[in-house]
Amino acid sequence: MTFAFMLSFSAFAGLNDAESLEQIASNHWRVTCLDGTRETVTTEQILNNDVCDQSPQYDSCVSAATSALPAHQHDSQSEMARIIKACSKGSEGAGQCVKFSTDNLPDYNHDSLSEMISLIETCRAVESISSALCLRVTAEALPDYNHDSLSEMKRLISSCGSDSMGIGQCVQGSLNGLPEYNYDSLSEMDTIVSSCRDARTVGSGECVEVAVDGLPDYNHDSLSEMTKITKACSQGGRGVGKCLKGAVASLPDYQHDSLSEMLSLIENCSR
Repeated sequence: MTFAFMLSFSAFAGLNDAESLEQIASNHWRVTCLDGTRETVTTEQILNNDVCDQSPQYDSCVSAATSALPAHQHDSQSEMARIIKACSKGSEGAGQCVKFSTDNLPDYNHDSLSEMISLIETCRAVESISSALCLRVTAEALPDYNHDSLSEMKRLISSCGSDSMGIGQCVQGSLNGLPEYNYDSLSEMDTIVSSCRDARTVGSGECVEVAVDGLPDYNHDSLSEMTKITKACSQGGRGVGKCLKGAVASLPDYQHDSLSEMLSLIENCSR
């Protein structure tokens, strides 16, 4: 199911800083603010007028950046202004992205203001909490030597950067179902993340987990087999995981123990 329901900010009283709202999943909306930033919010947040308030993500981004920099790199008004300006354009997951990246990179990769600004600008692509989860699980799954430079970390960030509500859960499910030798390089990890970029809901991640559990190992232990599963699950809505779980539980094993049978079930649950 594709959501294309758009509202102008005037449809809700008081949302003076919002330009438009786009429904992207059940109870979830993408908000474009007048300053050009975007947020992913719930219906409850909209009704409470908790939209286009940049302070929570703004504060976490600035805090993460200044905590990771030597004091002399942010002790002037001009330096702090550069950090604030870079952070103010970030989205929901940007602050988490900066903190995770600086926690996992050697200090010499982010101890200058220019390196930090570059990292913050890359982290703007992390537009949701699910994208931040994607970054965390991919970095933790890879050998350290694949993300211990600023350029490698930025590549991971750019790969996970998405406003998808389910990309993190989808990637996590994929990694749980693959042998480590299938995702121990950046190029292999890129392939996995790319196959999950269209995962619109957290149900996509549950779908991947159910499919992996319902198949013999030899039907999902290659990168090509797993990407077929993730791409199929990414097309489903919020209930695709629960639908697949019910179907697998109700059928005899021989009705879902081949990859083609499982993909057929996923397709039916995605309608």
